[in-house]
Amino acid sequence: MNLSTFSFDSIKQFAIILAKSIVFVIAFIMLCTPVEYISLAYPWNQRERQIQESVRTKLSMIADNHQEMKLLAFGSSHGNALHLKRIRSCSENFTLPWADIFEIDYQVRYLVSVCGNVNTVVICMSPNTLSWDNGSRTDRVAGAFSRRIIYYEYPVMGLIDWDYRNFFKGKSYAVARPDHYRHVVEGVLLDNMDDQQHVVRRDFSRNGEVAISKIAMDRATTFNRRYKAMVENDPELSEKCEAVFLDLLNFLQLTDIRIICYTPPYYYIFTESIADELKEVMRLRMPAIADKMGIEYYDFSADSDFVFDSALYHDSDHLSHQGRARFTSKFMRAIF
Repeated sequence: MNLSTFSFDSIKQFAIILAKSIVFVIAFIMLCTPVEYISLAYPWNQRERQIQESVRTKLSMIADNHQEMKLLAFGSSHGNALHLKRIRSCSENFTLPWADIFEIDYQVRYLVSVCGNVNTVVICMSPNTLSWDNGSRTDRVAGAFSRRIIYYEYPVMGLIDWDYRNFFKGKSYAVARPDHYRHVVEGVLLDNMDDQQHVVRRDFSRNGEVAISKIAMDRATTFNRRYKAMVENDPELSEKCEAVFLDLLNFLQLTDIRIICYTPPYYYIFTESIADELKEVMRLRMPAIADKMGIEYYDFSADSDFVFDSALYHDSDHLSHQGRARFTSKFMRAIF
């Protein structure tokens, strides 16, 4: 076999392999598209569905009105303490349950680049924000979800803190289900989708101090346990988180964006029960960072107007509708 024959045969073989690969990819996409559609119609967790649809709606709104956006807010679900539309009409809140600083950094950089006229960024600094990494989570709920939903919904291919594992799980979020399609089968066979549409969030505002005190201790225990596991996995986690945060602040300052960081009110037993290292975020670390970087930081975590009144909370660390309204008013007086 001469060289020309070998080259022709090699090219022909490569072309056949390439054509088969293209056909396979097209077939795979055609198969996954209806599977993804059905999967999204019957989510394995209704709360996650609501959050996912909220993120998708907000990103769609940003795409349509990106030049009008003036204020963007980020953080964990504690950031829902603010009613942003009362502060500024051209604003949007991109807080997510258990969001860590790596995810906040990812969101801020993307959305600030898309919304060219943003002049204010508000970041909710929860007790765990500077000592938390959802990339190290191995469970399928809570923190792992926030990172995967960002990967799934945000139209970019970048990694969050080089987290390949959740990147692939996130991009395949709708088809790689943790329930192995059990809820899809149940939903199709039993046609019970309508019964799952609405999820009522637990509300302890009417249950009195005894109920919310127990919830406060339980939630603080969860915080402490997960924080301890993450630090044991990575003893330098706090330093890494702070470095990412400082780099983000530098990025925002270069764009002349006003940076407002705050910690919302928590029911006092929750704050008393979390680890001392987590309390330091509000008491020591954030004030020091604010002073060093010349940014605004407001700590409401021990505000006596809120921390002793159980009627202002959904649970120990999330404000109720009444609590949000009152806190937003106080926040506005602080920043304007």
